[in-house]
Amino acid sequence: MTLNTVGLLMWLSSVVIGLNCTIPIVRDGTPRQIVRIEKDQADPCIRQIASVWKVHGSRNVAVGLECERSSGWVDLYYETSDLGKTWRQIERSAVEGDPIQLGPHPSNRQVLYRIGGEVGVRLFLERSQDGGITWQKVRARLYESSEVLESYGFLAYHPREPWTIYAVAGVLGTKRQPPRSGPVGVYVSHDGGDTFSFLVGNIGPSELAISESRPETMYVGSFRQYLLKSDDGGNTWQFVGPCRQSVADCSAGSGSPGGEQATARRWINHVVIHPRDHRTVYASAGDGIWMTDDGGEHWCLMRVSPDVKSIGELVVVVNETEDAIFAGTDAGLFVSRDSGKTWSRSDLTLIR
Repeated sequence: MTLNTVGLLMWLSSVVIGLNCTIPIVRDGTPRQIVRIEKDQADPCIRQIASVWKVHGSRNVAVGLECERSSGWVDLYYETSDLGKTWRQIERSAVEGDPIQLGPHPSNRQVLYRIGGEVGVRLFLERSQDGGITWQKVRARLYESSEVLESYGFLAYHPREPWTIYAVAGVLGTKRQPPRSGPVGVYVSHDGGDTFSFLVGNIGPSELAISESRPETMYVGSFRQYLLKSDDGGNTWQFVGPCRQSVADCSAGSGSPGGEQATARRWINHVVIHPRDHRTVYASAGDGIWMTDDGGEHWCLMRVSPDVKSIGELVVVVNETEDAIFAGTDAGLFVSRDSGKTWSRSDLTLIR
């Protein structure tokens, strides 16, 4: 059965938990408008793996494609500034959004942060106050302690306060381990990285999500398919699902078979909060996307496509009249323009 045929059928594997989610219909399509670029027509992509991220300080979305051709794998990069209606191919050097380097702060574009050093050996935090012309190494010392954060995994801005930043890093006593191999915690600094305070520990592999419309609201993945939520800037946290059952019930409830796929579906991979509505949250997990529109009280699990076995990053972008969700998957880039009800596969390699 072809993907086009499957696209006419309702994907009946969605799981609804207390939220009236419309079961998504899968469509296979390309962006509604495309721009002309040069490409190798003789050696098309056999398989695509997509990563997606939001370009710092803008509404632009960047996509990295791992493209398998008969001649081998190649990396391709694309960018859109109009919610995916048109795309342009770009060079890797033009891509902004590396999780270890933050672009200009939205409220003060002269302030930037980045992580330097060698992963797994020693990392340090640097700050620029002149738009990236000069950089200074900051102390990154734990408040009222001689400990220094060294194993950064992720940095995030407070949307409105340039001197408040958040870091995902190894917890006390494990700071010399790479972030993904040891216990991980979330830290906050209110002085531009000179000192940090511990917020919460033992989180999962997902990044910290901070609401643009209400910065006091934050989400981060904990163990398996559980999210931690804070409504007071990280001072207190609570479990909000998606799974309210025991861990075993949660794993079984995903409908996945045993083995590595079942293990992958137990973890939240990426969390995003709708830019306009802090109560609407999307979290990728395995081959599905959890969604809530009431701040985590109820969730539903949406399937993007039968071809998708793993979903990584999610990006939600809005303009004055519409919004779009971008999902990077092991079957390429998928886009939804109706809050996840329907999805279209965007083959950016067809742009010409």
